[in-house]
Amino acid sequence: MQHTLGAALRTMGTRAEGDEGKRLLSEAVQAFRSAFEVYTREQLPQDWATTQSNLGGALSDLGTRIEGKHGNEHLAEAVRALRSALEVYTREGNPQDWAAVHNNLGTTLRSLGTRVGGEDGKRLLAESAQAFRRALEICTREQTPWDWAAIQNNLGNALSHLGKDIAGEDGNRLLAEAVQAFRSALEVYTRDQAPRQWAITCHNLGGALLSQLDRASGGDAARLAEELDRIMQALMAYESAQSKKTTGK
Repeated sequence: MQHTLGAALRTMGTRAEGDEGKRLLSEAVQAFRSAFEVYTREQLPQDWATTQSNLGGALSDLGTRIEGKHGNEHLAEAVRALRSALEVYTREGNPQDWAAVHNNLGTTLRSLGTRVGGEDGKRLLAESAQAFRRALEICTREQTPWDWAAIQNNLGNALSHLGKDIAGEDGNRLLAEAVQAFRSALEVYTRDQAPRQWAITCHNLGGALLSQLDRASGGDAARLAEELDRIMQALMAYESAQSKKTTGK
């Protein structure tokens, strides 16, 4: 009952805005924690792992809505809950759950890493990228193309943030990997089939290319500038078309 209540409160909280959304997500967290009074790891390991995963998701949702120290604390708790779930969910026994938790873990680590900054932030972003790569071991383009594309986009974001924070060849390599991840996502996220995801991913790709351009020179800079211009023109055309649909003009 408490687990079901937590799931419902989390859904409502993610849809609500402002303080109402935070309140509902806080209640979801409390409901999931109450579920552990029955769902123990010793007696019901699968239910315990599922609840840890859902608790981590609710804490992550809540943490991203709260700025400063308290938000970071929620994100750190979310990381711990998701890693607890992975003590039961294995790649061999629960491949889809294992992959989903790794994707959620990667997202949470990325959020925390971008907030923390410094060396700790870099470490968290590197762990985020690794979590997404593990999820991609299960979520392949052939079997789950939409999940694969979403995780590629998530991986690109983690690598892009990390690459910007690291100077020299290591940072350049990470930015190049980010660009490749975004391009991979766009193999599935086409403008015709997934226009919103296409636009978001193109925007993310543009940011990574801009970071590369800031470091490039000569012919590389000219090539990057040309590609970036193409992406920006495509996004402007998309936004213009969306605006016309909205206004009816």
